[in-house]
Amino acid sequence: MQLSVGWSVATADHRAFTGDAYTTPYELGAFDPEAEGFEKTVVTKSAGVRSIRPMKEANAAEGRRLAEAYACIACHATDNTRGVKPSPSWRGLYGRQHQVFIAGWPATLEPDESYLLESILQPTHKLSAGFGKGEYAMPSYAGILTDRDIESLILYLKTLQQGLRWTPLPPNPSRHCSLNDWSRPRRG
Repeated sequence: MQLSVGWSVATADHRAFTGDAYTTPYELGAFDPEAEGFEKTVVTKSAGVRSIRPMKEANAAEGRRLAEAYACIACHATDNTRGVKPSPSWRGLYGRQHQVFIAGWPATLEPDESYLLESILQPTHKLSAGFGKGEYAMPSYAGILTDRDIESLILYLKTLQQGLRWTPLPPNPSRHCSLNDWSRPRRG
């Protein structure tokens, strides 16, 4: 489950401040609204009923909608920005060499459909280099997303590699090598 909290406040001189925060609650604790100063209310831990619109087949447009609806884009960039998001960028990920850790051991792989599927259902099995398990690690979407949803997300991720050619940077002897030296996007 993803929790999204948005806020909008204004100062006395009408300057507005807005923002969003995202987190993944793994457990919902007991909540007594009256003890916290709220009116008597009923709080349930069960998922609400949502309306599902029928879809004939998986498609990238639906994958993009799901990435926004499930707040995936809060953590994963879809452009070439680096260092801004807490999780690996999706731009250029599919089909290029990718550094990961599997059970703590470094490995290089080329993300394909099976890697993306595994990353959605078991996100901590293969950790992208530079990103680790932590308080805000990606949750598993097993049992949350349907097979069609997952297929749509994968189709969307595949569209994000178009128009980019990934090439290794030449070594720079003036400084230590970092994971950012493995590859950078080049337009081409």
